[in-house]
Amino acid sequence: MRKPVYYIGYLIWLVSTLLSAAPQLDVYSVPNSLSPAAGMAQVLQRLTGGQLDMQLPMVQQALSSPQEYQQSATPGMLSFNQQAMGALLLRAGGLRWETPRPGLLLWIRDMSHADMTLLPGDSSTAWPALFATQGEYWALPTLFPLMDLDDIAKVTPDLVSQGMINPILIAGQRYGDYWPVLAELSRSEQGQWLLRWQLYEPDGKGRALIKGQASGDEQQVVQQTMAAFADYYASRFAKPVAPQSLDLAVAAAADEPLGWTGNRLRLRVDGLRSLDDVLAVQSCIGQWPSVAHSSIENLSGDTAVIVLEAKSDQAAVITALQAEARLQGEVATPFIRHWQSN
Repeated sequence: MRKPVYYIGYLIWLVSTLLSAAPQLDVYSVPNSLSPAAGMAQVLQRLTGGQLDMQLPMVQQALSSPQEYQQSATPGMLSFNQQAMGALLLRAGGLRWETPRPGLLLWIRDMSHADMTLLPGDSSTAWPALFATQGEYWALPTLFPLMDLDDIAKVTPDLVSQGMINPILIAGQRYGDYWPVLAELSRSEQGQWLLRWQLYEPDGKGRALIKGQASGDEQQVVQQTMAAFADYYASRFAKPVAPQSLDLAVAAAADEPLGWTGNRLRLRVDGLRSLDDVLAVQSCIGQWPSVAHSSIENLSGDTAVIVLEAKSDQAAVITALQAEARLQGEVATPFIRHWQSN
């Protein structure tokens, strides 16, 4: 008699977990299986909903030196500095979309099968995993309904096809803060998939927002669909990068002391008149043999706070700092430097 009790307990835990808000993915971090340039390009895509012209010379220049925008990595991830990326978007004239990043609850009727049922969020089809992968690319959580007895009792395939949003909103409450998507999936005789979808506001009225369609193989359908959602959200929620927002980030870190903490050195550099200067000082420091890694912690106006990680010997880092003619400083304030551009 223990097995039924175990499964009931598991189902209660699973449903209670789903009742929480949609998980918030870190916009500035990507798996370290990507190259730094590919990871930086993905973060720029996330921040702009794919609306940034990636061929702009300044963007291409930045992508050629992605390490200048990285910060200390977490295990398994590449992380990019929020202020440095904001400064790049400010210069490129791009809008930045950080929050909100709503999750998507996908109610998809599979018209390619005779029973024309709704796709469940399990491994019986490839669709949930494909959407989850693209959701991670855009930092947009995705979820398919369980299609258990509770869902089946409230949502029928015909309701999805007819766009009857009210009962679907009620059924979706158990899943938390996700925006409902109603869709029909079909397949041609040539094997091409077609997904027709509509996105709805998750409030009590369920206002229809945008609709569209995607065609091709499974991967193409999912990529097109998620790109359309990202474009819509960015158009709705993105804001211009305000220089004062970068100032606030520096102010928040003002109380953190400059100098050494373990093998990490916090250094303040002023006199940075352009993004080219920021990249130049980062490149200069990165060439020191005594430095394992450097990253921009904060950037505001003509001032940056840079964190260096010594390979082993702190004295070698200090020697390199004092020998660098382009980083001028005073003996009384050794960790505050003025950049002398060429």
